[in-house]
Amino acid sequence: MKQFTNIDLESEAKHLHRCLFRKSISSAFIKAYEEAHKRLPDLQNISVDESRTLHIISTRQLNAVAIEPWLRGKKQQRHALSAKLLLVSYIAECDGKHPGYSRQRQFGRGIWIFLLFSGFFGLLYGLYLKVRHGLL
Repeated sequence: MKQFTNIDLESEAKHLHRCLFRKSISSAFIKAYEEAHKRLPDLQNISVDESRTLHIISTRQLNAVAIEPWLRGKKQQRHALSAKLLLVSYIAECDGKHPGYSRQRQFGRGIWIFLLFSGFFGLLYGLYLKVRHGLL
C-alpha cells in the first residue's frame, strides 16, 4: 500500500506517549518504537488515509486517545492509530517504570464519577476532533 510520505516516528512516539501517559519519554523508548515499525508488517502497510490521519494527529497535537474509538470500524483490520497506541502501551508496560501500570491504589471513591464524566466528555471531544479535521 502507498503511504503518506512525511512520517516522523520520533515526534509521533512522543505525542502518542504524551496522550496516554502525560509525560515525556526516553531515547530508549523512541528506539524501541522505531524498531517495532521496522519489524511489524501491520505498521509498514498503512493506507494513505490512515497515514494522513496519523500525520494530522501528530502534527496538530490532537488527542489521539479521544479520537481512536471513533476510527474503529467494522473492518477486520484495526486502524493504524489503534495499533500504534497499543504499541506505545506495550513498550511502556515492558519497561516497568510507568506509574500507570502500578498495582497501588491511587484514587479514592470518587474515581468512578471522574471516569464516567471524563470518559463521556472525552468521547464527545474525540468525535468533534474527528469531524473537525476530517479524519478517516
